[in-house]
Amino acid sequence: MIGFTRSQLALLGAFTIVVVSATTIAARTHWHDPDMYLDRRTAIISEQIAQLTVSEEPFAVVLGNSLVERGQTSEICGLTAVNGGIGRARVGDLMDLAEIARVGHPEIRVLSVGVNDSTAGVSLDEFSKKYADLVSVFEPTHVIGITGDRRDQFNAMIQDVASRATYIEPLEAEWLQGDGVHYTIEGFAEWNRRLSEACAVN
Repeated sequence: MIGFTRSQLALLGAFTIVVVSATTIAARTHWHDPDMYLDRRTAIISEQIAQLTVSEEPFAVVLGNSLVERGQTSEICGLTAVNGGIGRARVGDLMDLAEIARVGHPEIRVLSVGVNDSTAGVSLDEFSKKYADLVSVFEPTHVIGITGDRRDQFNAMIQDVASRATYIEPLEAEWLQGDGVHYTIEGFAEWNRRLSEACAVN
């Protein structure tokens, strides 16, 4: 039986991430955003995960939509973090990145997605099924509830489906922009504070 050093295993993991990323992007035929922003962001995020996997240092990955992407988070709970936010992303759009992230074995895995599904009128049943699929692949350590008009219904579902993860309440209206969805500058600081607090007690 051939043995591998830790460095060789890290390189193998990084190579696998690149291959998985290239394969999933090539296989995609469409997305709800015609400018293919999802594909471009997926490639960038995959490369960042690969680099951290090779470094052999523990790291975090945060998957989500524009609420994550705009935060430009580079560190979470004392760990270097990959900002896996993609503007306009829905739950189903993050499956490829969830597969890629799992190969890298990040120590902390945060999931913050669902508001775009909510505003698009997705039913709770459909959301539950897709969210459960994403959770089974990504296996988040922390999940963050959504903002928006249907937050109560969707957040109850998120807590139920991701029951093994630490649930973090979404920001209240005082931390949101006028659209009732996106965070203000102060809101992003509060978002990071709540996440760090949740990590500290786990």
